[in-house]
Amino acid sequence: MTKLNKSKKIVLVLLLICLVFMMAGCTTANLDADGNYIVDQDATSAKIVGTILEGIHVALTYVQVDNYVYAIILLTLLVKVATTPLNIKQQKSMKAMQAMQPKMQEISKKYENNPQKKQEEVAKLYSDAKINPLSGCLPLLIQMPILFVLFYGLRNWIPAESVITAGHYSFFWIQDLSITVKNTTWPWILPIGCALVTMVQQYMSTTNRQDMTQKMMLILMPAMFLFMTQQFPAALAIYWLFYGLFTMLQTSFLNYRYKAGIFAPKEEKQKSKITMAAEMYDKEQEKKNKTQQKHDEKQGHGRHEATHNMSQKNSEAMAGNESSSERNQKDKPWQ
Repeated sequence: MTKLNKSKKIVLVLLLICLVFMMAGCTTANLDADGNYIVDQDATSAKIVGTILEGIHVALTYVQVDNYVYAIILLTLLVKVATTPLNIKQQKSMKAMQAMQPKMQEISKKYENNPQKKQEEVAKLYSDAKINPLSGCLPLLIQMPILFVLFYGLRNWIPAESVITAGHYSFFWIQDLSITVKNTTWPWILPIGCALVTMVQQYMSTTNRQDMTQKMMLILMPAMFLFMTQQFPAALAIYWLFYGLFTMLQTSFLNYRYKAGIFAPKEEKQKSKITMAAEMYDKEQEKKNKTQQKHDEKQGHGRHEATHNMSQKNSEAMAGNESSSERNQKDKPWQ
């Protein structure tokens, strides 16, 4: 059963990767004859992102910054700051799950051959600690529409030709950020950067590094983005790189706050709930074991008494037979 569950997880991960590839549109059908991405500037996401970038660019010109790449980086930072409360909630859920891992592993080991019982015990542990295992997914689901708009908007939006000609849509060695990454001068720099950032993000967000599925994600996700980023327009690759960097900084900062106890006493209260739930679970298991032990002892004592009574009856029966034989000898002396 365990092997079957692992196989299901592996299949689920592979399906997820295939879905990401499909959503990213990484196929040759999306590229023109020069290998650049075919954009759709009439798309709603492109209009939304383009309008925001134009506004940020105008604001940056007042401080003598006349390059759209800074507008992209600033937009990425603003989105990250705006979604910080959701990320904090997600981080709290992850920390709670990490605190539950030792007890969950103990339950998994104890009921390795009884998946149904294991599921019941884990559910009871969550209930006692007042933890919802799906609460870590909810903040991500809320962020998804924003991330999709940014992703598709940056993939499809291109500024005016005069802006590109003037060099205001460039980034170091890339003269035009609308060009697909693989057609730039050094096509592997951005993909390698995105892959490394993705790897560090995965490592920092992994709650159980012994789990086979999470181990696979540590390898597959960076490899996937190494390939995918080559198909991105350079502007989208830069957005993804800086979004990953900001996420790493945010995660490190939140981890520091947890270690420093800055989220206490609320988080200490949550930790106390988890500890109490684990202690309650241990006490109940100990109580069950004692009850079972008493039941076994009672049954053993009952069996011992039954055996003793049976032995006594047999002895009495044998004594009765001997007495009957003696009486017969007295009644019939001629025999």
